[in-house]
Amino acid sequence: MKKALTFLFLAILGSVIGFRASIFWYSGANIFWQPINYFPYQVEKLLGMDVFGNEFWVETNGNEIFNIAYPCQPNQICWEKSNNIPSSLPGRDNVIYKISSERCDNDYYFVYPLPHKIKMCITSIVMASDASSTTSLALTDDNRLWFWDRPAYGPYTLDSKYFLFTVSGTALGILIATFILKIIRI
Repeated sequence: MKKALTFLFLAILGSVIGFRASIFWYSGANIFWQPINYFPYQVEKLLGMDVFGNEFWVETNGNEIFNIAYPCQPNQICWEKSNNIPSSLPGRDNVIYKISSERCDNDYYFVYPLPHKIKMCITSIVMASDASSTTSLALTDDNRLWFWDRPAYGPYTLDSKYFLFTVSGTALGILIATFILKIIRI
């Protein structure tokens, strides 16, 4: 009886840990800030960003405005001077667009901190009935650009991944329980 209870306890503990790990993982722990190293000029100010962060506008220390594309492929020029900033960024009803200073208004539970203090941040959250996507662009006090992008996950995608983590956690719990029971021979 003691062996069965220990086995059951460890199997349940494994499934709980697997489920919690999946929530942690999909709440931002699998998304890291990416430096934008390909833009050669010092950025003074963020001016705007399109809905999914594929392009954004910045002002440099020399008061020049640039349109920057993200991501940038090798051997490709991904920026150009531009005074044509769209007046209605992001321009959709289902988009929450936040511009903040000294922090990022990112709604995710877990966002890794940046190595430098945030000077300015733009966050775009696309809310749809079948999926949502969040993108943040940060300017740090050392005038570097950083990009954080959580791709669109639909509700069924997340549910299936939660289920997968729970099942794998339960399987891991059963394996650990079997191993421990063989070692301690209850």
